[in-house]
Amino acid sequence: RAAARAGGDDVALLASVDELGARAAASPDWVGTVEPIWRAALGTVLLEHGQPARAAAVFRELVAAHPDRINARALLGVALCENGDREQGVAVLEAVAKACDDRPGERDARWATYHFHRREFDLAIDRGKESLRRYPADPARWHAFGEAWAEKAMTATKHSLRATALEEARKAFVREIELVKRPEPSTLLALLRTLAFLRMTYEFRSGVADPDAVRVADERRELEREHEALRTSHAAGVERIDAEIVAYRQAQQRFLDERKKSGGK
Repeated sequence: RAAARAGGDDVALLASVDELGARAAASPDWVGTVEPIWRAALGTVLLEHGQPARAAAVFRELVAAHPDRINARALLGVALCENGDREQGVAVLEAVAKACDDRPGERDARWATYHFHRREFDLAIDRGKESLRRYPADPARWHAFGEAWAEKAMTATKHSLRATALEEARKAFVREIELVKRPEPSTLLALLRTLAFLRMTYEFRSGVADPDAVRVADERRELEREHEALRTSHAAGVERIDAEIVAYRQAQQRFLDERKKSGGK
């Protein structure tokens, strides 16, 4: 995965995954040992690279062959949700969460995922906090926590509430990056998107931009299109993030200066 990503080509990455799969299938330990690990890895790569339908198909096969694997069932639920089959995906995630109620180490993270895909972001955040209290050095939990805050921000009706939620998302994604050192493209994209929305929110609040001029949904679609290219280049992602941090900080300082001039209102 790392070699293909360094080559700057998602197609190359997936081709290398297929090649490795063919080699793995020749292993004498394929049945019962290598095969489920391989399928989980393949589905995860497909999910990370915007192919939820293929990922769901892989996870279905894995769950059918190994119904006792909780992680596979959870990944299937996420893939279904991301592929647009939210009702079925949420049902799978609920079953997974209930199955983990007697597992303190997993329970909160599973319920957080369930609430997130039901768009119950406050509940997802509460569960995420409990999950991180148990495992504060788990980057995956920090990523999920950041995503919950980021989505909550998009539902905020006031710019002040949106800024607060986005700041929490930013801190979570930064913590994830600190823990993994070389983050996945999905993490870079999440942080970059959060910084961009923070910048725009502070610009709205300081009067630099008209909050009624651009709809949040349109902003989001534009950002997703612009940042898609960063999936294949870690260096480009870091460079863009550095530039966005500067712009966000400038917008934040401008807002604070304007608020100070107006007597803190």
